[in-house]
Amino acid sequence: MKIKLAALVVLTLAVAVPVLVGAFPGGAFEGKPQFAPASATGAFVWQQDERIQVRFTSVEGPVRFHGKVCVRGRVHSVGAQILDEGDRISVDQDGRCLRFSFMNDRHVDAFHFRTRNARINFDFHMNTDQLPPEQIWIGVEGRHPEDSPFTVQRDQQRDRRLRLQR
Repeated sequence: MKIKLAALVVLTLAVAVPVLVGAFPGGAFEGKPQFAPASATGAFVWQQDERIQVRFTSVEGPVRFHGKVCVRGRVHSVGAQILDEGDRISVDQDGRCLRFSFMNDRHVDAFHFRTRNARINFDFHMNTDQLPPEQIWIGVEGRHPEDSPFTVQRDQQRDRRLRLQR
């Protein structure tokens, strides 16, 4: 009886204690950040319903945005707005990483995807350099991650919203 009670306490604590996912409060990844073509140079990332949205724009051009988004599960339902010849987006054969390369000249390049996975890693580059955190805007409040690359994680115990992982 003591073993069953101890297992019940451990299981209850595992469900009741939220996953540590960083400093962004609940829902901070949700909602579109404010931006317009050529209003800033960088990436805008947010969750809209079950879809992850990613946009790139630049004040000066042309610049090349490239990188990857990886999950532990699979990326699916990928869509893209590709405006320039030579822009590309692909999903690796195992379905875990989405890779992209866009030439941007003061317009918006975009893609979206879905995943059932709870952990998503974003690795963005501009030309030959890592895109710095201050050029990445997340969610409706347009917050910046502490680092680049950065990870968001869904707290499956509490809800389906994504939060920034530290």
